[in-house]
Amino acid sequence: VQRPSNIRMITECLNPEGVQFKDAVDFSRCSWTGDCFMDLCANVDGALYCTPDTCNLDGIRSNAPRTLATSKLFDTDRVGLGVFTSTDLTAGDVISEYAGVLNASDPIDAGQPGQRMKHNTGCTMLLNARSTRRQYIYVESINWGSTVRFISHSYAS
Repeated sequence: VQRPSNIRMITECLNPEGVQFKDAVDFSRCSWTGDCFMDLCANVDGALYCTPDTCNLDGIRSNAPRTLATSKLFDTDRVGLGVFTSTDLTAGDVISEYAGVLNASDPIDAGQPGQRMKHNTGCTMLLNARSTRRQYIYVESINWGSTVRFISHSYAS
């Protein structure tokens, strides 16, 4: 299935507002040498991606930032577009970066009138990090995004 023409493909976030994040704490290299699993990786414990600079295994394991070449769009025939892959995955594997436009938003102060909640377009993701100005950071992928914006998940018991 072709990507909708109104959504521009990007593989990393755009930052027109110049949002800045605090530097990651110096976490030294992960020293693991065997098969890498999420529950054994020091980078995962430190909430860091595995990269050649931080990983003894050259950042080629499941926690490395990547975009699976086997990820493809398909029409679900029921709820719009979805994504599938023929790659075997385990819980915690990185499929691709959720890319879009970074937006910063000041925290809502319940005691102050006239503040607006952040509008959620349905393609908005709140990051688990704040900017250096203590603002909340959202990735908005309504018009710009990676294939990941089409991922949905379900759980059948």
